[in-house]
Amino acid sequence: MEAVATRCATRARWLGRVGYAEACALQREAAEEVKSGGLETLFLLEHDPVFTLGRNASRNDVLLPPERCRELSIAV
Repeated sequence: MEAVATRCATRARWLGRVGYAEACALQREAAEEVKSGGLETLFLLEHDPVFTLGRNASRNDVLLPPERCRELSIAV
C-alpha cells in the first residue's frame, strides 16, 4: 500500500484546563463541524484527573473506592 500525503487546513485551540466532560462535548461539536465541511481542530488542553472506562468496563474495575475518588477529586 502506498502512502498518500494530503494537506488540509487545521486550526489549533488552546483551552487550558477544562473538565473531561466539557472536553468531550467540544470534540463532538468539532467532529460535527468537520462532517459539515468545516476545518479540523486540534485541541490543546489539560483536564482534571479522571478514570475513563472502556465499553466493557464497569465502576467495579476501578480499584479505588468511590469515597477515595471523591476525596482525591478524581471523576470516573
